[in-house]
Amino acid sequence: MAHAVLLIHSYFRWLVLVAAFAAAAKNAIGYSDGRVWTQADRRAGLFLMIAIDVQFLIGIVVYGLSPITRGAMADMATAMKTADVRKIAVEHPVMMLAALILVHVGNVASRKATTDRGRFGRAALFFGLALLLMFLGIPKWGIAS
Repeated sequence: MAHAVLLIHSYFRWLVLVAAFAAAAKNAIGYSDGRVWTQADRRAGLFLMIAIDVQFLIGIVVYGLSPITRGAMADMATAMKTADVRKIAVEHPVMMLAALILVHVGNVASRKATTDRGRFGRAALFFGLALLLMFLGIPKWGIAS
């Protein structure tokens, strides 16, 4: 069962990454072009937020079922000395939680902005930072790997 959930988590990541890239790019272009904020712009951020929330929930299930994380929790001192185990047990979940928070903050900040340029700028900044954290936090892709 753990392997099946891990596969779902692994494949679903592509949807999240594409959604994050699309939302960040759409908002960066809107900011630079001085466009008017539309419902499509709002929905891009909303879709990203839903996708990352679902991915995070699947990740919590993977984390609970994983023999790697169970082993790490049994001997955290050793786990912290092993880069691959530390990445999976600590760094990956922390970075993904931070990315999730950035997406949520970006959605709220863009809604509360008083100008269209402000909406685009805030969304592009927060979604772009979230995308960067996602890339750095994926096991075997980050700098620490």
